[in-house]
Formats: sequence, C-alpha cells, structure tokens
Amino acid sequence: MIAVARAQQRLKISLLIIGFFLASLRGVFAYASCEDKDAEALKRIDEDAVCELITVPLDHNAPDAATIDLRLITLPATSRNPAADPMVFLAGGPGQSAIQAAPFWLRSHRALRSDRAFIFLDQRGTGGSASLACADDLEPLFAKDFEWWMTQEAAIEAQQEGLQACLEKLPYSPSHFTTAAAVRDLAAVLDHLGVAKANLFGVSYGTRMALAFLREHEDRVRSVLLDAVAPHSMVIPARVVEDARAALDHVFTACDKSTACSARFPDLRATLEIARQQLEAADGPISVVDPLTGETVEFVTWPDMLSNILRAGLYSRELIRLFPLAIERGSQGQFDSLITVASMLAQESPRDLSLGMMASVLCAEDMRRLPPMNEFAKRNPLVDSMAPICEFWPSEPAPERLFEPVTSDVPALLLSGQFDPITPPRYAIEIEPNLSHSHHVIIPGGAHGVSGLGCIPEVIESFIEDPVSRDLDLDCTDDIQIAPFFLSPSGAFGGAYD
Repeated sequence: MIAVARAQQRLKISLLIIGFFLASLRGVFAYASCEDKDAEALKRIDEDAVCELITVPLDHNAPDAATIDLRLITLPATSRNPAADPMVFLAGGPGQSAIQAAPFWLRSHRALRSDRAFIFLDQRGTGGSASLACADDLEPLFAKDFEWWMTQEAAIEAQQEGLQACLEKLPYSPSHFTTAAAVRDLAAVLDHLGVAKANLFGVSYGTRMALAFLREHEDRVRSVLLDAVAPHSMVIPARVVEDARAALDHVFTACDKSTACSARFPDLRATLEIARQQLEAADGPISVVDPLTGETVEFVTWPDMLSNILRAGLYSRELIRLFPLAIERGSQGQFDSLITVASMLAQESPRDLSLGMMASVLCAEDMRRLPPMNEFAKRNPLVDSMAPICEFWPSEPAPERLFEPVTSDVPALLLSGQFDPITPPRYAIEIEPNLSHSHHVIIPGGAHGVSGLGCIPEVIESFIEDPVSRDLDLDCTDDIQIAPFFLSPSGAFGGAYD
C-alpha cells in the first residue's frame, strides 16, 4: 500500500506517505475545464472525456456550510449500447490521485470500456480535489542537492515541519478528509451522474474505500474488484515489519527453488545478515554511482537502511529480481545495486502522493487502533514517521462502524500477490468468508497490485461480464510467475527460472 523508504532522502520520506451554500447532499455542481497535466493526459487519450468539478460539503453533517470541489473525469463507453453500470476506479495510498493513475487502468483494462463508462474521481485531499499534498511546503525535500546528505531523523523532522507550515495555510480542517467522508462524496457523484449501480474497482487503500462504500450502499454496487486487499480490520502500520519479512522469505524460497539462483546465491539469509553488518559498520558516508545520473555521490547510512530498501523494493515484482544480487554485493561492501533498487522507487515530487491526505486518514483511523506503543514502534518506519505527525495534524476518531466486518452477497473478486509486503493474501483470506459470492486469487509471481499481470485483465473482463457466475476460469493465473533473478549486473544469465 505504502512504500516506506525511498532513495536516500526520498527513500527516507515514508509514504505513508468558504464556498456555495448547498441545498442537499448532492450540492451544486460546477463544470470546469481539464487544465492540470493529469487531466489533460486523459483528454489526449479520449477527446470525449468529460471533466467536471463537483461541489460537495466540507462536512457532510453541515451541508449548508463550507464546501470543497472534487475533480471528476468520466470516459464514456465505446459501444453504442453501453451497460448502465459503469466502472468506478478507487486509487491507493491513501493519497494517490485516481486521475493520475488512470492511464494504468486504461492500458490494462481497455476492453472493459467497450460496454461500460469509466469513472475516475480524485478522492478528497488528492489530485485535483482540494489537495492536501502540501507540495509547496514539501518540495524542498525533493531537491537533488538536498537529498543525499540527510539523516533519517532529519528527513522525518523536515517532513513534519513542511506539514506544519502547510497546515497554517489550509483554508479548511484536514479532519474532514476521511474514508467515511469520501464514501458520502462518491454517493453524491453517482447521484449526479444518474448511476443506480456501479462496479467498484479498488487497489490497495482503494479496496478499503470500496468495502466502506459497500457497507453503506450495498444496493448501489453490482460487483467489487479488490486488488491488494486492505480491510479496516487491518491496522495499516501495525504489521509493516512482519508482513514485509514474510514477503522477503517468499523471495528467498523462490531463489532456493531455482537451480540457477540457488547455485549462484546458496545462502541468501546468511548473506543478508553480512550485508546488514557491512552497512552498520560503515564509518562515514558511502560512495556509490547514482544509477539515475551516473554521478558518484556520497550518502549517509542509517539504522535499518537495508531493511527499508528491501521492504520498498518488495512492492515491485521487477525489482525483486535484483534482490539476490543486491544482497550479495552488499555483503561485499558494494551498495550500487541496493541504491539502484532505492532509486527506481524514488518519489519524484510531493504531488505524486498526498501526504496530508494520508495523515488525515491514518491519524483518524489506523494510528488510533495501534497496539500498545512498546518496542515495536522503534522498529516500525511507518509508525516512526506518522506518530509525531498525528500529534499536530487535526483528526477526529473515525466512527466504530467503519471497523466492523463488511458482510455482503454482492459478487466480489479478490486479488493478492504472493510477494506483497504490505497487503499479503492473509487480509483477503480474512474477509473472504463475509463475502458470500467471492473468488480469491493468489498470484504466485505477484507483488503489490496484480490486476494488470498476465491473464488477469481477461479474468476481470469475464467477471464483470457475469459476476454471479461460479465458473470463473482462474487456471491461467498459475502461470504468472516471477521472472528469472539477476545473476549478474548484466541480467538473468545462467539458466531459466525453474
């Protein structure tokens, strides 16, 4: 769900990461052109895309008070006789813009548009919807000449200072930017569009949004697609370390089962410990070649640096292929491959993920439900980052109803990746019994987010066409395996994955 470490400073920034009076919940709907780069990108894909600003109450319990605008883009179905139930895409994070992520969904699931419109709504606090990204105040943390020399503690402190400066300028309280409020927003948008029933497609945190909407508006949901399942019973920060460790064990096991990988890297677990000791023993800054620029740079190490890099790398099934080689080279005091993993995951701009929106959700929901703050907090990077933010970021406890199990007979397709470090299959398995018409697929070569892999788009297409069918063909998903591990910096030479 959240990459908790980025290249040096960016690696260290945990991703947790006055208006019109309204006559009703639907509010007054104002139209606007698609002017930002993400919305323009969608218009280039389809000139028939409709972009609107939808005005909703800041506080749904005070509909005649302040308002905010939500950015909505609708792409019409391509057939002449489309189905009445569109696809609604719910982004992850929390803090990602659905409109920014839309090109991915369009590339992977274009076939679904033949019969159904696509709806992309930036959740409040993200993208073009009253963003809490605090980009101007966090931008200095992303300066190239600033990142390599920051300690982890300095990065966390700078992150807090940026959010505090941003908070002083906000025209509204971030306490209203919660999952529960976003559910009411989505209902208002569907009202505006005249949609009676919709198909919800959530990824990561978006699955939590989908389940929350299903609980409140079951009669308005035709089907739910949940990729990288994160139910409210999952306290996001609580098991960051344990779940990542389990995912890393799957990587080690996959290498052990590969003749080429196991011969080249015979004892990765022991090698990992040596690499960890090498980093901890480093006296002063370490010099490496920046894989993005080719320049030699020096960077400061910090406790648990290796674990943080690997945890972040586990989000990508492509980067997982580098792990054995990166670990071995680290054990020899060569950290270029590890920095390559970190740099490939680096967030380039604070606009890529709304840290303020993430804080609004986590501080109101998950951080209040953590187990007792004992030693586990000292080894949990997400807690280390978010706990001090929640001390000053305005939030109110989420309603207890939000955390109750969602029980429904609405057809559901649950997707999990075996290597997922933040939403492993166990969370989907946990909720599956409460969704009586559900399928759960565990992708053996998948990591965090699997809906675009292999035959999965075709499986999704079949599910959407007939969601009540019990005969969904899932056999092809067994063929989605991780590609061969790198045996040298040149690639995966030395034999096929077996």
